[in-house]
Amino acid sequence: MPLSFNLQSVRQAVWQLPKLVVRLPKWALTPDQAQRLLSVLAALPRTLVSLAIMTGVRRGELFALRWKTFDELRATLTIQEAIYEGVIDRPKTALSLRVIPLSPSLVQLLREWKVSAIRKAPEDFIFASRDGKPKEH
Repeated sequence: MPLSFNLQSVRQAVWQLPKLVVRLPKWALTPDQAQRLLSVLAALPRTLVSLAIMTGVRRGELFALRWKTFDELRATLTIQEAIYEGVIDRPKTALSLRVIPLSPSLVQLLREWKVSAIRKAPEDFIFASRDGKPKEH
């Protein structure tokens, strides 16, 4: 007897199979580990990693930051863009548009980075490559 099946019934059967849920353990650096890591990094990676650790910005938001988003006087960063697969656009959700307060040490770190950065115009990316594009992440 030939085997026959209905595609709809197969789909229904698949959806009734138990779902495999994989939960990876969450981990974070301890303050001591973070300090040790930052102490051995050069200026660019130290600035990137410090901002990521201290502000919680997403990777795509970090690499899309422009100098105009850094307000030294108010000690803030404004998240208004993100980069994903080479495309710069607004973040996915309205809640992702936000102003992040910066500690005095982060403000100083960004000031120091700006002094050594090649590109410093308001529209320039804070972490620009030599050709002015955002650094690859």
